[in-house]
Amino acid sequence: QEPRSQELKVSVYDRDFFSAKELLTLNIGQTFGAKELMGRCLVKLAPLRCAYRSFDSFKREEPLTADTGIVIVRVITAEHLQRAPGRKNTAMTAYVRVKCGDDSASVPPLTSTANHTWTNANTLEFYDVKFSSNIKLKVMERALQDDSLGNLEVLVSDIADACDFNPLSGGREHGFMLRHFPLEDGGGARLTASLRFVPCC
Repeated sequence: QEPRSQELKVSVYDRDFFSAKELLTLNIGQTFGAKELMGRCLVKLAPLRCAYRSFDSFKREEPLTADTGIVIVRVITAEHLQRAPGRKNTAMTAYVRVKCGDDSASVPPLTSTANHTWTNANTLEFYDVKFSSNIKLKVMERALQDDSLGNLEVLVSDIADACDFNPLSGGREHGFMLRHFPLEDGGGARLTASLRFVPCC
């Protein structure tokens, strides 16, 4: 937002399909798909001649006529997640796995006895996304063997065509979707999320 003074933070990770180190420390949740920080740096934006453009400045046709773009997913809440019989008021650890084409990422696990509400920091970005793609979101319970609590699929073309109200900007924005999605196979559970399609130049 402030290209003259801000810096870009770059972090490089090594992601392992299986981590023996995490298994030895009995950190079962991080045994598969573990990542280890290899290094990070800060890049000053001023010399890069970055241009800032606010999301609310997009015209309706811009997201609809792009072949590729960036998809930004922010998971807000998961409500009415089904618990096993006899565990109605017990704590449940849930996370959301998001898949876009060959790329996937997860919103960090959150433990709650009721509905799960994530912070604004849990935003996932996917680059070079084709207009014809879809986004798959799956709510999972973190356990010894992770269980699916429901899923949904959203077409990128539907995100591009959306013009929902953004409470952060106070107006409607083209290519922005903010919805309460019912979860398929979720037994009445729903996921609140915002999705944005930013057309590539």
